[in-house]
Amino acid sequence: MTILASLLLLANTIVVTTEMPLGELQPTQKPPRNQQWVYRDTLGSGDKYPTAVFLSWDYSSVIFLAECSKNSVDNIESINGAGIRLYYFYNSDEDDIISSMILNRGIKHIESVAVKDSEVFYSDFSISTKLLEILKPNNVELEIDARNDMGEPWYVGQAEPLYQLAKTCDKNAVK
Repeated sequence: MTILASLLLLANTIVVTTEMPLGELQPTQKPPRNQQWVYRDTLGSGDKYPTAVFLSWDYSSVIFLAECSKNSVDNIESINGAGIRLYYFYNSDEDDIISSMILNRGIKHIESVAVKDSEVFYSDFSISTKLLEILKPNNVELEIDARNDMGEPWYVGQAEPLYQLAKTCDKNAVK
């Protein structure tokens, strides 16, 4: 027996209609960019060290790595002094300078100064209500505005592991 399945994909507002045998209906797969994210609570050694990593499209290199940090910026929006440090492994032949990284989701954004350390850029973000609101997955893709080879922001999907990391860092901070 088959049923008529009509799926409305909100992100693209595409309507797909197909006939499928009962019992073969599968949950929607995550978009590929979401599959580029990895979250880990511990290192291979077993030591607790929560991290969120965004991999290149072919999984051959790390683009972004985020870890918990003590907020080094005196920010009144910070919940408890906790923060995340977002590393950007920008690989370019040019001597580019990235002055800031901006996290955007829809009309909401938060910006942090970028620092160059060897060949890696990083930004510290205070864990605030605003940051958690921006990182919380919804129907709008997260953008990390740090220059790439095309001169565009990085489109990183829902970035659930980055949100999970921010919650973990906040929870583990000394209150």
